[in-house]
Amino acid sequence: MLLLSAFFGGFIRLAMIGHDQTSRRLQPKSPESWSRKFEIALSQDDHAAADRALSRLLRISPGHPRTLYYQGLRAQIDGKIPAALEHYAAAATHQFPDFSPATVRVMAASKAIDTARGKHPGSHRMDWALLLGQPAVVEALKVSLQHWDDQQHLNAGKERSLVANAWYQLAAAQRQGMVDAEKCQHYCTQALQLNPDHQAARSTYLFTLNYDITKSPEEIYALHVTAGDWWAERFAERKQPFPNSRQEDKLIRVAYLSTDFRHHPVAYFILPVLQHHDTSSVLSHVYHAHAARDEYTEQAARSACRFTHVADFDDQALARQIERDGIDILVDLNGTSGQGRQSLLARRAAPIQMTWLGSPNTTGLPTVDYRIVDANTDPPPSAQAWNREQLLYLPRLFSVYDPLGNLPPVAQSPCLQRGYITFGSFNNVAKINPPLLHVWAEILKQVPTSRLLLKYPTLDFEPLQEELRQRLEKEGIDLARIEFIGKIKNRQQHLEAYSRVDIQLDTFPYHGTTTSCESLLMGVPVVTRAGADHRSRVGVSLLSSVGRADWIAKDRTEYVQIASRLAHEPEILAQTRARLRDQVQTSALMDSGRFTHELEQAYRDCWVRWCRRSV
Repeated sequence: MLLLSAFFGGFIRLAMIGHDQTSRRLQPKSPESWSRKFEIALSQDDHAAADRALSRLLRISPGHPRTLYYQGLRAQIDGKIPAALEHYAAAATHQFPDFSPATVRVMAASKAIDTARGKHPGSHRMDWALLLGQPAVVEALKVSLQHWDDQQHLNAGKERSLVANAWYQLAAAQRQGMVDAEKCQHYCTQALQLNPDHQAARSTYLFTLNYDITKSPEEIYALHVTAGDWWAERFAERKQPFPNSRQEDKLIRVAYLSTDFRHHPVAYFILPVLQHHDTSSVLSHVYHAHAARDEYTEQAARSACRFTHVADFDDQALARQIERDGIDILVDLNGTSGQGRQSLLARRAAPIQMTWLGSPNTTGLPTVDYRIVDANTDPPPSAQAWNREQLLYLPRLFSVYDPLGNLPPVAQSPCLQRGYITFGSFNNVAKINPPLLHVWAEILKQVPTSRLLLKYPTLDFEPLQEELRQRLEKEGIDLARIEFIGKIKNRQQHLEAYSRVDIQLDTFPYHGTTTSCESLLMGVPVVTRAGADHRSRVGVSLLSSVGRADWIAKDRTEYVQIASRLAHEPEILAQTRARLRDQVQTSALMDSGRFTHELEQAYRDCWVRWCRRSV
């Protein structure tokens, strides 16, 4: 990975001007001066100025890797992918002249992937989802990897590391849109064969299992345990005893570690807990492990007793910080999602370690002691067999929800105004799969005049829309009945979009969470299908908590029946819509105070057990 950083960073970033040089004026012929002008022009979307700066660079330093990179960047921004790849390859060859042509092609395609997802000077947004808009770039990387053979290269170790990361990039690209879990897992496996230390590829492989409709809970568990054993062997568990006092009734120091104390679904479930902790029983810490900060980050900082921004902390620095803070219980909110810190958890950073919210599966780590669940998400006793952690059952439900802001009024049922039912799904498109689309098509056929509204930011990309259209058309659905909504300006407008939906259809096997809570609060029923494991039982917990178990289907047939029945009762649907928000707001789902008290009691029980263990 260091070599990869050297390649990407060596000519992408402007050479740093030392502190002792800050007073020196950049000369007109200085490459740094024109590089800076080029990047500023891109940030301002002034392509004419960028071209002028690039022309000057071509005269001053025509063969410099940075200049070659800028040429590729400008070509790619203009949609000239072959030309961009040529320039990126020239830059890579200049940087690593002893690398094979096959590796250089992979490096060039990897650079094009980075550019496509917004990782370049002047970019206003960096997101893997942007790759949906440039399928030709993803295809170029795929082709370059198919022609790479590690047995033919002189610098096998260095080149293997670079190519491993390229396979990971392909896996990350595959996770956008509708996820082909098998392909994504294959790409991650290729990356790990070349570089077993590629932790992001290992985590991505595990998280992709949530979308996999072919694997049983037993298989998913076994794969997590195998990965957990790798982390445990690679990062040895702490041997020295913790200095924490074993006083059972003391003030417990609980720390929440996550990359998602920001505009992220996890914020709607953790912030109400931070706001309701009893400071005479629990001293809450927040470790925010993401570079971005926003209004939700500030809310977390205000709500917790202590807040530490740890995005730049490596495992050792973070472990030292946790010990200095005297943390008794470390609660990981990432799991294998995002930029989880499995290597830190494997080392054991606190006497008690738990996992919650971020991922619907076991971590597979022998050093994570508990996983916070409820009897609906993980029915006892069978669910324990699929978790390496001890399941920590909360008495009512595994989490609470708070919309964290004002809600728009509940709208009148759209079917009464339009004369037809609108089914909707606002879940991540990654949770949609071909068998699920087949079931949704069955529902649409049962309700012949109905429509289907799909909403998610990635649906701004035409290739993704076209894929969904083609699949639904093959199911016999008139495309005039399908509508898409992409990215919406703000959260208020996002919530108002529920006014266009009569019935929300939950995804399977990976249920929605935030979208289901939002839908219920906006008066829109959610139909879900219960599965065996946590990923396909979150909807069971949410609907049970608001007293709507009648919207939970036990199988595909019942899922279609419930959705069709609701659609054929528009007057009852309208009455339900008018009452549903009050039911949700007075339910266990939004009873943050009581939930937090129950959570604190669970923490206390775990702490007492730890204190009574023999040293």
